[in-house]
Amino acid sequence: MLDFIYYPISWILWAWHKAFSWLLGAVGLPVDSSPNVSGAAWALAIVFLTVTVRLILLYPMVKQIRTTQKMSELQPQIKAIQKKYANDRQRMSMEMSKLQKDNGVNMAMGCLPMLVQIPVFIGLFHVLRMFNKMGNRAGGLGYTAAQTRNAGNYFFKPNEVQSFLDARLFGAPLSGYISQPKDQYAAFYPLGGYHPEDAHSLFVAILCVTIPMLLISAVATHFNARMSINRQTAAAAANPQASVMNKMMLWFFPIMILGTGVMWHVGLLTYMLTNNIWTFCQQYFLYKKMDKEKLEAKEKLDEARAANAPRPGAKPKRDKHGKVIVVEQPKVVETAVVEKKPRGFSALFKRKGDVAAETSAAESDSVGGPADAVVGAKASDAAGAKSSPAGAADSAQAEAKAQRQAAQRARQQANKNRKGKKKKKR
Repeated sequence: MLDFIYYPISWILWAWHKAFSWLLGAVGLPVDSSPNVSGAAWALAIVFLTVTVRLILLYPMVKQIRTTQKMSELQPQIKAIQKKYANDRQRMSMEMSKLQKDNGVNMAMGCLPMLVQIPVFIGLFHVLRMFNKMGNRAGGLGYTAAQTRNAGNYFFKPNEVQSFLDARLFGAPLSGYISQPKDQYAAFYPLGGYHPEDAHSLFVAILCVTIPMLLISAVATHFNARMSINRQTAAAAANPQASVMNKMMLWFFPIMILGTGVMWHVGLLTYMLTNNIWTFCQQYFLYKKMDKEKLEAKEKLDEARAANAPRPGAKPKRDKHGKVIVVEQPKVVETAVVEKKPRGFSALFKRKGDVAAETSAAESDSVGGPADAVVGAKASDAAGAKSSPAGAADSAQAEAKAQRQAAQRARQQANKNRKGKKKKKR
């Protein structure tokens, strides 16, 4: 029924086992004759099966974490919408969708990684269980030990099934689990090699390997959940639904791992440990990156506010909600300023003003009036432009500004001179 899940999982596991069997054999380790070395190859294959799945899910997992963080930050706005449209469910849904769209939040991306990981977990659980088909309970198909060791398992051939059954991880078979029926232990030995008195030692080995792995998995699940919950805002944590979910993540899931651990294979616990380690590292580095991005955004906002701050005594511009309007400063392009020539009547008045300015400059030249300031500004600007070719554009702009200011002063001086002459005539 779920062969479309079982075959890909078994193929990835098979490919990694082939790779590590070759690698360990290349360094001179007896993969075929030593159960412990064979168990190491199979355990590494399960570890890298986990890594392969998590790499495939890396992008949606990152999106899930970012979505969860964003929804936590939007909790005040969500509460406001819920309060405002408490009696209009349709309008509330529309406003929620609009809020999520405006902030780039996609709730489907928040659920996708979890939905994908569940079939992977089920598929790996089934493939590991099907290595031992003995018995009629706990997933058994009623096979004998001989039939089990000579049957394939999805992508694995009978000789590879035998390799898996004979492999040991610290003395425990990879498809062994605590509640496994003792009659299924016969599949873990070559034909005729199992004796009933071996059952106790094998059970102790399974117990000694499984219990520490269960405890570590439960504790790692708890701390990974705590790391995620600590990132929530106070408003998000106060939400009743979020509070229930947080308690489930912190306590229910770890306890469930311990409660159901009696039916978890050693190989499946290897998958769980690797998955928890990956989750911890992924969250740590991603949260660190998100904090850095948030700090950079805050610094840019502070710079923009400082650049748009009103002059002393001036009132800041505010929107209808009373918030200060922050306008992003455009990038300054350093280009020379070219004055446009006036036309029509403005050209006429401009020429009259220039004549007056030249007359005033000539009259005040002997006493060091504005004309000296203009000449000094031009000389200093020209010197700065020559000494710094990179600042040529700035010098041209400053020179044009100085010319306009000097012309304005000259016109003012000319007006004063005309008024003085009229007074003398009178």
